[in-house]
Amino acid sequence: MFEHLAPYKKILVSGPQRSGTTICAQMIAADLGYRYVDEMEFGVDNIRKVLTIVDTLDRIVIQCPSLAASLWMFSDPDVLVIFMKRDIGEIVASQNRPIYDSSPDRLWTTAHQPVELMKYGRTTGVIAQVKYEGWEAQKPYIRNPLEIEYASLAAHPMWVDRDRRANFGPKRTS
Repeated sequence: MFEHLAPYKKILVSGPQRSGTTICAQMIAADLGYRYVDEMEFGVDNIRKVLTIVDTLDRIVIQCPSLAASLWMFSDPDVLVIFMKRDIGEIVASQNRPIYDSSPDRLWTTAHQPVELMKYGRTTGVIAQVKYEGWEAQKPYIRNPLEIEYASLAAHPMWVDRDRRANFGPKRTS
């Protein structure tokens, strides 16, 4: 499904939390045989570490929803920046659903929203909408931008239907 992205040696997958960045990044990495880099590997929003990864590694797919406000910084010819789009109501519902995993790496709760809003100079608003607005402002400055609709991922063999993923933990995708 994502073989056409092979000309890019570095791919960043961002967007609002709970918009499908994890599964999309994993699908792309699997299709291309690239290394998947989860946001936990660089401390979720450590832009310096991500810049170093992008400068030193090839054939990588980086999942980075917390870097959505800084995507304009990644405009090299071999870098593709993907922004996930999903219905805001679905994102909010996913943010509010119970996560059946008490692991300490649970990355998104509504308590994180103020930190994300600050990245856009905001203190209020629905973070998904704010990120969509931020993406539109940055997109003209990114050499290789691409939007992917969450619903389109259902065509991929790695997709898991909603009923089967109801009890998934925070990073589980299969």
